[in-house]
Amino acid sequence: MSSLPKQQLELYTDVLQLAEFDATEQEIFDKQFDALVGTDDSIRRALLGDRRSSIIDGVRAIKYQLDQQKFGGINAKDSEVAFGPIRLGHLKRANALLASWTFIHNATPYTFTDFLTGATAAKGFSFGTKHGVVIVGLQVEPLKPTERPYLAEINIEVGRSILIPISVEPISEADNSHRVHIIPIPTIVGLPKGASNIMMQVSAREPSAVERIKPIGFTVGLGGFLKITAPVAGDWTT
Repeated sequence: MSSLPKQQLELYTDVLQLAEFDATEQEIFDKQFDALVGTDDSIRRALLGDRRSSIIDGVRAIKYQLDQQKFGGINAKDSEVAFGPIRLGHLKRANALLASWTFIHNATPYTFTDFLTGATAAKGFSFGTKHGVVIVGLQVEPLKPTERPYLAEINIEVGRSILIPISVEPISEADNSHRVHIIPIPTIVGLPKGASNIMMQVSAREPSAVERIKPIGFTVGLGGFLKITAPVAGDWTT
């Protein structure tokens, strides 16, 4: 006897409402998810596969906030819900759209610096009316291939939840396919319409270290927004 799909997601101290996913929408997600997550020997693919159920819940939570519009996947109509890789212009630092994945750490080792934040330091940013994100890890690329990641710690707030800072030095794994480092983190769901803010700070083991840090996961939003090749601030709401 099959159980009914859950209607809510308990994410740390928050309870997120979940939209329905019909059989057609589930089929679209299943087929396209496998095409988007990477090659079979990729650690990134393994991480995304391991978090598959959490990602589906995140997609459903964002769909709920987007007035439960139909999920159309990577070829969604402008008014349908789409999903795809997180791109520059989908996240903010100091309340400005990210323009580069290259990040300069604090001059003092093991001191947090804002990575994803709003207008006030160490405070979260809110999403507009068009999209949210589901983040399950970080892809870290040292500027020199011989280097190991400088990233040492991560501090996360999502919604009303303040998580305990985590040390990630022991859990970096080199990806077989791309020779980048994959670091799993607690699942983050950032909701549209200011329903759930996110904040992330990072620290490094060396002073003023420079490396590329890119969130692993999906942007989920209206198809018209995800089709924009170079989003600007106004695209988040109009």
